[in-house]
This record gives sequence, structure tokens and C-alpha cells, in this order.
Amino acid sequence: MRKSTLLLLFLLFILSAQSQEVQIIVQGTKTSFRGLSIKGNSIWVSGSGGTVGRSMDRGNTWIWTTIKGYEKTDFRDIEALDENTALVMGIAAPAYILKTSDGGQNWTKVYENRDTAMFLDAMAFKNEKEGVVIGDPINNSIFVTRTKDGGNSWQSDNELQLPDAKPGEAFLPQVAPILYGLHLDTVL
Repeated sequence: MRKSTLLLLFLLFILSAQSQEVQIIVQGTKTSFRGLSIKGNSIWVSGSGGTVGRSMDRGNTWIWTTIKGYEKTDFRDIEALDENTALVMGIAAPAYILKTSDGGQNWTKVYENRDTAMFLDAMAFKNEKEGVVIGDPINNSIFVTRTKDGGNSWQSDNELQLPDAKPGEAFLPQVAPILYGLHLDTVL
């Protein structure tokens, strides 16, 4: 019974994988894209070199922007709050969070941290107002900052009651949203 269930799951996976299509949307760029957020028909991506991309038609056409003053910033994560509002996270000393409310035409710095040990890993929002950003440990404490006003202001705290990190420990960006997703309902 178990082997037949596994075989059925494998076949369903193969069939669903065959129905997917990959489309190259950017060629000839050296930008490394790391952030992705989708709200309705709006898709936002973020990457190296201060680059942000936005599509309003499910990825058929794109508007590409290099945010002025942040051309050397690695934007590791982006979070769309609605089709015109997004926050983008620059990862390392200094670390920034920028916000746009006009579809990416203008960006405002809503958070900055110049600690030389700073390295932000991921951002997650529970709704349009409440979100968290996590980062690698500083002085053995995992970095956490929260917002309750849609990213306009950020407060660092330890309400997640995370244990101290051991020397050399850090987050993988892929794992951090999963870890914090388990706690968002109780913390936010």
C-alpha cells in the first residue's frame, strides 16, 4: 500500500511539473534576484545592484528600476502590501528597509542599521500592517525587528523568545520565513 501511494504521488508530481512553463524575463543582466512577492496581478522582485522589478500583468511586461542612492545595495527580500505598496530589504552594514506607496516611483528609507555585524535574512508580513524582519545574530542574539504600522516604523525586540545563538550560527534565508511563519500569529 505504501509503495503504491508513493508511486501515485510521484506520478502526480511528474504530471504537474510537465504542465509548468518557464519563461525567461530578463537576459543580459548581471543582477542576482533574491526577493519575490505577489499581490493580485502585481509581481515584485528585488536583487543586487539596488534593482527592483515590477509587473502589473502577471509577468508579461516589467518595469525595472535601480533605486537612486542604493545602487550598490543587495536587496535580498521584498514584500508587497498591496499592488502599489512594497517594502524592500537591503541586507548588510548598513542594512536598510525602503518603502514605496506609488508603485516604485519613489522610495523612502523607513529603517537603517549601521552595525557592522548586521546581516538581514528575511521579511514576512502577517497582513498589511504587521510584519517582522530577521537577521543573523549580533552578540549571540538573533536579530528581530517588527512593525505594526505597515513598515513605517520598526522596533527591535525579543518577543519571539528565541534562544541565544551559538558562535558561527546564522539563518539561511530559505529557512527563516518558515521558522517565523510558525510564530507570526502569536507574536504579531
